[in-house]
Amino acid sequence: MASTTSSPLPQDSATPPSMSLPSLLRAKLRPTRGNPNSAINWSPPPTSRLRPPSLGSQRSPLLSPPTQSSLNSTRDYLRSKAMEILESPDTLPLTCLIEELNFPETSTDLMYAQNLLNYLKNNYLTSFCFCLVSFYKTCGSEFGNCKEYAFDILCQILTEGKEGPCQETSFLDKEIKSAILDFLNTESSIKNLNKIRDFVAKIATKEVRLGNDWPELLEFVYESLDSDSEEKVKYAVSLLYKLIPHCAVEDLVVSPDSFYDSLVDIFDSDYMSLEVQVEAVLTSNRFLLYWTNRSNHDRYSVLMIQIVETISTLVEHKSDKDVQAVVKELTVLTKEKPWTLSSQFDYVVLSVLRILGEVELQDKTRILALEFVIALAEERVQGRQMLLGSQFAIPKFLEKILLLLANLKDDSEWGTAESDTQNLHSVRCLDRIVAALGGEVLMRYFPRLFAINFCAEDWQSRHAAVLSLGIVAERCSSLKESKHSWDQMAGRIIRSVKEDMHPCVRLTALYTIKQFSKNLKPEFQDQYRDQVLPALTKAMDDFNYPRVQVQAYSALFEFTSNCTPSILNPYLKEIVTKLLKELREEKHMIKGETLKVLSAVAYSSQVLLDSLLI
Repeated sequence: MASTTSSPLPQDSATPPSMSLPSLLRAKLRPTRGNPNSAINWSPPPTSRLRPPSLGSQRSPLLSPPTQSSLNSTRDYLRSKAMEILESPDTLPLTCLIEELNFPETSTDLMYAQNLLNYLKNNYLTSFCFCLVSFYKTCGSEFGNCKEYAFDILCQILTEGKEGPCQETSFLDKEIKSAILDFLNTESSIKNLNKIRDFVAKIATKEVRLGNDWPELLEFVYESLDSDSEEKVKYAVSLLYKLIPHCAVEDLVVSPDSFYDSLVDIFDSDYMSLEVQVEAVLTSNRFLLYWTNRSNHDRYSVLMIQIVETISTLVEHKSDKDVQAVVKELTVLTKEKPWTLSSQFDYVVLSVLRILGEVELQDKTRILALEFVIALAEERVQGRQMLLGSQFAIPKFLEKILLLLANLKDDSEWGTAESDTQNLHSVRCLDRIVAALGGEVLMRYFPRLFAINFCAEDWQSRHAAVLSLGIVAERCSSLKESKHSWDQMAGRIIRSVKEDMHPCVRLTALYTIKQFSKNLKPEFQDQYRDQVLPALTKAMDDFNYPRVQVQAYSALFEFTSNCTPSILNPYLKEIVTKLLKELREEKHMIKGETLKVLSAVAYSSQVLLDSLLI
């Protein structure tokens, strides 16, 4: 709709220009069609009523030029036109104003229409609002656009800011509110219903205590939830979803139990569509978030069951948009009140984790499912406690995250790329989970899944196994727990540096060795030096893949930074020879890492100088 910002009024001596009746409106007001906006026994007005003779057939009755004898000023002119709109027995003047605001033929036409609108708002606000309400109620379907624009004007007036007129005049009384609810009850246009619902929610949220200030609204919503009309139920549920955050339980004129029963009836209904059930699920989330507490949430546990069942149905239908909406609401609930999940914890978590394995769903949908698990893990008290107490949640999560990490494509430019961007969000999510729960916790469940994926034929699964072990190791501090498992996995990682056929797996194995060297020192260096150092020196010669070479030097730096001279001495000559050779080359990617390793070796070994002199 056109802006209604006030334009400067012309001087009193100026004569407002004539305005042509828009062609769209002229077509609508042909006498053969009639104007459906008047009383029941309405008949087409005479031509002189539609178009005064002085204007001819092309002049608008709304903003026709005044004669000097009848109007002496622009203000008098605006007052006259305002009275026509407010007192006319039919709605032609208001229709003309609405049309001129939205379909002006010239910028001057629009300016005068805006001035008239602002004059009405500033001088006859309450009457004008009731005029708009009456227009909306009586406007026929063939005037659908005018009806919609009239409602837009009403919305704008009732929601203007603190400096707006609606804040100065307390006119939003019971009659206006009742009329708006009647719009919801009688409107058949889906587009208009959406507008009315959003508008009702907007003005309702301005109430200080909605339950006290507008009790009829909640009563209306409650009655509509039990309607036989699915469309009416849908809009009642979606409106309740918007209102719940603004309704304190103590102010409710309808008890939470009554709303709860209505929501359960929707889920139990055989004729309610999945679309309505999704709206009911979103509303149920907010019901649990705002209207329950620790002492009574078990009473409403059926809602959580329905939420889970609806998620499963939506996953089967591959309905990304709806799955995303439900999981977002569930994540908010989890962050604020994790205990609402307690009675159905495994059921809820496994249902959300199922999303991670559905490759036909969008990446965004699976990422939101990960965010739900992260919200649980990062809720340090009850959320983390429930995860650790579950027999299924963490193993199932690890299984699904490995699938996500293995969802990679071969990239012909991988060898020259500066970094990896595939699955970056999944990597970050796993890192946050490990940080929240601790590496040692995940290591209890990890060895079996690692073995399955590491032995897979596809390189993507091997890469996922090696990468995830490196991320878990970053949050571990000792090899003492599950030492046998560590020995098996570390041995496989080291062998993959030398033997795996795919460079991406070799690169990731070097990254994992780097994490072991940083976070499991000095035990890792003491136990695996005879395997690690030969593997690293071999990887330093992988000239076909410079990225692998650079990672080998980086891993060697971390390994040697925590080595004693006795560990390094057997390999010192070979290592230093390679380093000096690389310094003579023009490979800038490697030169920086070479200098870092040289400094670490020099710091760790007292015999470096002797080796250089030999």
